[in-house]
Amino acid sequence: MKRFSIPLVLVLALLSLTAGDVIDRIAAVVNDDVILLSEVEEKMFILQAQGQLQGQDSTQVAQARREILDRLIEERLVVQRARSQNIEADPQEVTNRVNDAMTKVKERFPSLEAFRQALAQEGISENMLRERYHTDITQEYLGQRIVGKEVRSKVQVTSDDVEHYFKENKDELPRKPMEVQLAHLLIYPVSPAKENAAKKRIEDARARIEGGEDFAAVAREVSDDPTKTKGGELGWFSPGDLDPDFESAADSLAVNAVSEPVRTRFGYHLIQVEERDGDRFRVRHILALVDASQEDLDRARARADSALEKLQGGAPWDSVVRRMSDDALTRDQGGDLGWTPMKFLVPAVATAVESLEVGSVSQVVPSDRGFHIFKVENRRAGEDYTFDEIKDQLRSFLEQKKLEEAYDSWMGGIRDSAYVEIKAWDR
Repeated sequence: MKRFSIPLVLVLALLSLTAGDVIDRIAAVVNDDVILLSEVEEKMFILQAQGQLQGQDSTQVAQARREILDRLIEERLVVQRARSQNIEADPQEVTNRVNDAMTKVKERFPSLEAFRQALAQEGISENMLRERYHTDITQEYLGQRIVGKEVRSKVQVTSDDVEHYFKENKDELPRKPMEVQLAHLLIYPVSPAKENAAKKRIEDARARIEGGEDFAAVAREVSDDPTKTKGGELGWFSPGDLDPDFESAADSLAVNAVSEPVRTRFGYHLIQVEERDGDRFRVRHILALVDASQEDLDRARARADSALEKLQGGAPWDSVVRRMSDDALTRDQGGDLGWTPMKFLVPAVATAVESLEVGSVSQVVPSDRGFHIFKVENRRAGEDYTFDEIKDQLRSFLEQKKLEEAYDSWMGGIRDSAYVEIKAWDR
């Protein structure tokens, strides 16, 4: 029971479409409820807007339309089942979720005025949008409750189940990816003076916030990011959406806590996570931009070339790294970066190291952080996972597999006992 998560511009288009462009007919009857053609067309519009139906012929489109209708029938049956078991949505919980959804969609606009103008251009009201969310969220809530009670609660996977599956399917399980152990020497393009000045600005901003000043107010005064006009508000993000260093820092923060200065390729940040929803989070920040001039870049490249020349001339790797690398976190450990799957390396780094022998060093590799020289310390081919390494993933897989099987069986029983009539709904 998942509802679509789409930009407001699509929601507005859908409301406009279903309000005027489609003459409603009944697509299906589900017990004492009906599914309208406009509901099917709404979901079709979403798929087309997301590019999932591009280039498909009329037969494929018709099939997609029928699959959407089947899904809507299933949603109706689940909600009806919930209500037959006297399960009702918690009004306060639904209201909270609707408010959250409205907040998130407003955040996609630069201002509240822009949001209201978008609504006005489509001839709909904020209340209409809120009612749409209320309907979807209520259905989702009821579905979660009844599936949890009648399906999920009955699905159990024991440790013996997991071990048995591992033994029976060991030859078919995925192997560990090809990995490489790397070390690097990194030259930052920014002068120490610029670096230190930016860091001090962020440290001073943090001290003000710790002293009681409002984060948003300090962001409006201090930040170099365009979001300063919104108090540093960046909005909602999912894993993988942001700079890895920024995201790693945000992951470790409690809600409303303020980070220590965080260095990314853009400069130094202060980060505050305002809210979490599963693995998604809403965040604001203050940025002290560290911008390299062409002179800075040329100087850094010359230093990197000089370091490479020393290495190629036979100078010991550890000695050159300790003397020349700007990466304070790794230089005292010979630049050690540990083991990394090859598939996770950015393309420029993968290209630079994929053909190197163990013990060899790369050419200078530019990146958004500066100029690197990599050394391949070791390689290892994909190996089999041990049971202990993979047992948690196997348990999750088996739980999901059993849940899907139990849900399909449960839904089949509900559908067999229901009155479902497909009308002449297709165009």
